[in-house]
Order: sequence, then structure tokens, then C-alpha cells
Amino acid sequence: MTAVPSRSSPHSTPPSPRDSQRSRVYRAESSVSDTKLGSLDECFEEMRSAVSTEWWRRRFGWLTAERIPPLRPGNGARRAFFRPEPALSITLPRRYRTRGVVLHELVHWGLDDSDGIADHGPTFTRVLLDATSALIGKPRANALVRAYHEHGVKIGAPPLVDERGWVRYGWDERLERRRRQPVMIVTPGLVHTTAVFLGWGRGHLTIRIELERGVRTSVPISGLLDVLVPEPDGDSINDELVASDEFDDEW
Repeated sequence: MTAVPSRSSPHSTPPSPRDSQRSRVYRAESSVSDTKLGSLDECFEEMRSAVSTEWWRRRFGWLTAERIPPLRPGNGARRAFFRPEPALSITLPRRYRTRGVVLHELVHWGLDDSDGIADHGPTFTRVLLDATSALIGKPRANALVRAYHEHGVKIGAPPLVDERGWVRYGWDERLERRRRQPVMIVTPGLVHTTAVFLGWGRGHLTIRIELERGVRTSVPISGLLDVLVPEPDGDSINDELVASDEFDDEW
């Protein structure tokens, strides 16, 4: 049996950050040619095929084909959308039944339990680009990159890969949104360290953090496995990470 990666955070999801680039994402994606699909059954088969791939399993392995949200026809709806509450569903009006839109809504489902990221923020666009390249093809992914740049859409950093091979998105957006606030850093050995994020080091190759008792240090991006939003009543900051002369020049 294939192991299943855990969700990106161990606690309930707080409200998402402000979705400031949603309209730009919509305009960018609408400018790229797409492949039409027909019935909702055809859309479901497109989703089932995507969810059954190794690419999906390494990123959202707990979301199996059996758990794909019900599809709704959206008669009269002005846009396709994923709805997490009160019950999961994906609404696909006929004009939005395309491969690109179906994948867009599937990525929303994949990221639904992710803390500290906006609905259409840099993490979302990074995942959608990677999914498009892997599941639809590089030509559409390349066109999507160009459209994002033309419309001023921010794209997140490539994901981190943990020691079990699971792919972790959102680490950079969580850091950007939590300057001078606590973050939970996951490093080799699956060590979880809560620290205050102070900023990026030179060339964005390290992150600068403050540990308990005011100890400041830098951690190389290459040594990160994930960055999470700590629970409000979580464990106290610890000193698993200690200052290293190797990164003193970042200050």
C-alpha cells in the first residue's frame, strides 16, 4: 500500500489571506486557449484521471478519486467555482467545462486544507502551473506562464520535497505573510522548530529567524522540508536550530 502524505498543517484551517490577485488570475487564464469538455461525466473522468496519477499522489495523496467533490451543473451561474462549505462541491456551468478550468478547480480542492495561503495567491498559481505541465502539457503551461506575467500575476517558488518524497507547496507564501511572526520550520529528521521569521537572506538562499531567548540565526533554503503555520496554542519556541558561523554574513 502506498503511504499517504499528511496535510500541510495539523490543525483546522483559519480564514484564508486576502485574495488580492483573483481577478488577474481569471483574466490571464481566460486569455489562453483551452480544450472543451462536454458533460459533467466527462469532466469527472478528467478529474479522476488527474487524481490517479503519481504526480497528484505525491502532492495530495489523501485526496483520492473516491473523494472527488460532487459536480454541479451551475445552471445560471456566472463562473465555475469550488465550494468547501457547507458541503464540498465543484460547480461547472457548460461554458466553463474545459480542461484548464477543471484543473483549476481541482487545484482548489487540493489546497483547501492549506493554511496561510490565498485562494488565488502565488502558491495556487505555482501548483496550477506544475499541474498543467504534468497533466495537460508543457505548451499550455508555457502559455499560462506568459499570460500570468502579462497580467501581473505572482507565481510561487518551486516546492520543497521532504524526506519521504512528498512535495510541499506554500512554504514561501507562508513566510512572506508572516514576517515578524512565528512560523514552524521543518528540517531534516522531521524536526519541527517554531521561530519568528525575520526575513530573507542574500539572494533568497536562506531565511533569517529568531529562536527563543532572542537567538538569531539563518537557515539555508536547501535545508528546509516545509514551513507551516503554528497552532495558536502550540508548543513553545525551541532551540533545535542553533546559530551557525556559515550564515553570519547574511546579517
